Formats: sequence, C-alpha cells, structure tokens
Amino acid sequence: MTIPPIIAIYQSLGDFSSHSRLAIFQLLDDIRAQAPYLAMGSFSLGCLNVPIHLLLLLGAMMRSPCLMLPWLAVILLEHLVLTRLCSLTYNGLC
Repeated sequence: MTIPPIIAIYQSLGDFSSHSRLAIFQLLDDIRAQAPYLAMGSFSLGCLNVPIHLLLLLGAMMRSPCLMLPWLAVILLEHLVLTRLCSLTYNGLC
C-alpha cells in the first residue's frame, strides 16, 4: 500500500520541526555557555557610551562639530557590529 503524498509531506514536516527544535535548543545552550563574555561585551559597550554621549552633549552646547565626530564614529561602528552579529545569528538559525 502506498502512502498518499499529503501524508508523506506531513511526516517530513514533523521530522523537520523536531530537527529545528533540537537546533534551537543547541543555540540556547551555546548562548548560555558564552553568556559571561556577552555580558562583559555589553557592559564594556555601555561604559564606552557614557563619555561618548557626554562629548555629544558638550558639542551640542558649544556648537562644535569636532566634539560630535567621535560620537558619530562610535555609534556608526556599534550599529555596523550589532547589525552584523544579528544577521549572523539569524543566518545561523536558517
């Protein structure tokens, strides 16, 4: 007796969902293992942002673009790095 095609599709989807579930748990385990390094990176980024934002405030009060340029450079680098990390994480799930 042959299996109808629609049942074969559902069976293959069931196998895929269990495989995806295992991949997600593996990703969570990997993130949990790297949590101290991720926390240190987030803390360092926060500590870097404080003086950079003070430069932005001083530059706005004194109307000096020279004080705003370090803020702009650091913020652009942060966005580039964070966007790349997010895309790597997303592509790793696929």
